[in-house]
Amino acid sequence: MPTGYTDAIKNGISFQAFALNCARGFGACITLRDEAGGGESIPDEFQPSDYHFKALAHSRSLLATLESMTSLECEFKAAAEHAESERRRSERLQELGDLRQKYEEMLLCAEAWTPPTDGHSGLKEFMVKQITDSIAWDCDTQFYDTPAAQVSGSEWLETAKLKAAKDIEYHKQQWAEEQRRTAERNAWVRDLRASL
Repeated sequence: MPTGYTDAIKNGISFQAFALNCARGFGACITLRDEAGGGESIPDEFQPSDYHFKALAHSRSLLATLESMTSLECEFKAAAEHAESERRRSERLQELGDLRQKYEEMLLCAEAWTPPTDGHSGLKEFMVKQITDSIAWDCDTQFYDTPAAQVSGSEWLETAKLKAAKDIEYHKQQWAEEQRRTAERNAWVRDLRASL
């Protein structure tokens, strides 16, 4: 039975077209493997993703903004972020409480159920275990029980600046890696085409 790669051989596909079609399943072209078409969809030159380039610019801009903030702006920002964090924490506790209630209602039903035969008793045990395990895994509020500490504006600023600086270094490194990988992909495709 032919594969998606060998099916066109019966129609007289050239070796070059066959090789390029197969190349879509390999490193440099792997992102193309599920796209429509064959080897003709391999570009002459790949372009690097600009995600890290844009994120780097954003992080630099953010750091510049942080460095120009007044003490009052920092205090306001710290208070606003704390309030938002507390709103999300409260919302999550409510969600977990609602889920726990639904699980416990279903657990009561499962525990009250009388299996019709001895052959069904394992099903009851399984259902009860599934629910009790899910309560333990899905309804643990330990992470959300303690409110986050309110930080001062200066503490908030220092943390935000450290994060922005870390993001700058990360995206700088990732942008360089993206450019290197793209150059390698382009060289791989050039070498392949030259060999055909």
